[in-house]
Amino acid sequence: MKKNFAAYYRPTEAEIKEAAKTAIFVFDTNALLDFYRINPEIADKALAVIDRNKDRVYITGTLTKNTIVTITKYQSRWQT
Repeated sequence: MKKNFAAYYRPTEAEIKEAAKTAIFVFDTNALLDFYRINPEIADKALAVIDRNKDRVYITGTLTKNTIVTITKYQSRWQT
């Protein structure tokens, strides 16, 4: 039954870990802008994970006026 209706079953912890080893991660501009909006310490940890897996990371999207506005709004949080 699980084979026929796989989408209705939650993957096990082991299946999630195995998938994460080979997954391709795709981020659009909006997802990347969230790093400016969240706590800088958490963002740094998330970016470190992305950096460790950079051979499997793809970034889509384009820079827009809203992108610049968001970065400008939150940039003071990132200045040391």
